Amino acid sequence: MPPELGRLAGLARGRGFLASVVRAILNFISDVVAGPLLKPFMAITTRISLWVQTSSARFTWVAAKHLTLAIFTNLTKPLPDFADFVAAFMSQVLGVSIDREYLRQQALPRWSRDVATRLGEAILKPMLGMILPTQKELKENPLAGIERFFSVNLKMQMSSWFLDLFGEIYSLGKIRALRNLPHNISWSLGLGWLSWLALGTPFRIAFVQPAEDYFNWIYRPARLTAAQVVDAYRKRLISKRTFQTLMAQLGYNDDFMYILYSLEEKEFTDSVLRRLLALDWIDLEDVEEELKRRGYTEKRAKLLARLLRDERKFDLIDKIVEEAIKRFQEGVIREEELERYLKAARWSEEERRLLFALIELKKRERRQLTPAQIASAYKQGLLPRALAKERLIELGFTEEDAELYISLKEK
Repeated sequence: MPPELGRLAGLARGRGFLASVVRAILNFISDVVAGPLLKPFMAITTRISLWVQTSSARFTWVAAKHLTLAIFTNLTKPLPDFADFVAAFMSQVLGVSIDREYLRQQALPRWSRDVATRLGEAILKPMLGMILPTQKELKENPLAGIERFFSVNLKMQMSSWFLDLFGEIYSLGKIRALRNLPHNISWSLGLGWLSWLALGTPFRIAFVQPAEDYFNWIYRPARLTAAQVVDAYRKRLISKRTFQTLMAQLGYNDDFMYILYSLEEKEFTDSVLRRLLALDWIDLEDVEEELKRRGYTEKRAKLLARLLRDERKFDLIDKIVEEAIKRFQEGVIREEELERYLKAARWSEEERRLLFALIELKKRERRQLTPAQIASAYKQGLLPRALAKERLIELGFTEEDAELYISLKEK
């Protein structure tokens, strides 16, 4: 080992020995001398601390009792000082002077309804005056109402925070429940919501609508609906690229946008399809495809297409049958000819039998003369007077009316 390192090691061992000696001396003094002297002092200090803590606890309850009693005593008595403070505070927040006599008349919990009503009337208009902009201000700055509302709201929030802090300090933080009582009552009765409902109209007119108009003017957020976009493209008011862009912005992919385009296409009515078939501009398959687009199954589309094609023919057949029945009743054609027409019109045997039975009954229907014909036959001597009167009674005349009617015709 070099000589220098040996000297340093020896010096370190010497210092370690010295430190051990000093530590041993201090421990001896602490255990033998200082310990017995400090123990009585520490015991006295602990006793004093416990006594102070116990006394403070007892004093806190006594102070809280007297403080609470004093607060509730003052709340049930006229409070001129409190009234002055409230009036000054409301004047500073609302910017309007409140008559102190309204507040001084009686204690806060016993305010009459008239006092509360007059106080509300005195507060409402000044408060609205603070936040509602004039029509001129709205024209110059559509956001004036919102700006004023936020500034007044911030001022009231800061004032409320200061008043809350003052109450906490004044009550030493011991009657926080009393501070929260008005807020809890307001929450239970829904007064905050009712205030929002009552002020909704002026807020909507003075704040929301002007701001909405202003931002609509700047950003133009209104969009065409999907149906309007399809209609505009169908009428060639927009290009195909614009159509695809607008539909994509509405969330439609390429397949869906053209499905919607197809769904919005107008459909042919039955009368139009029938006319197109008659002109031979479309065939039966085209009609079936058109009907399938309406939701008909393939089988039903085929049946309805054939019906549309042959409907005019069926109408003509029905008219031919009607004319044949009339001619048979008039005796122009025979029963065999009518039977042939009915079979061609696909009348069943039962239907043909019932029709001939009806025609036979109509042949047996009794023919009746009219009152004028009865009177004319009587005057010509073809009917006796008594028989003419009887015929009129059969037609619904009373006996007196029948006699009177015949007498009039005799003149």
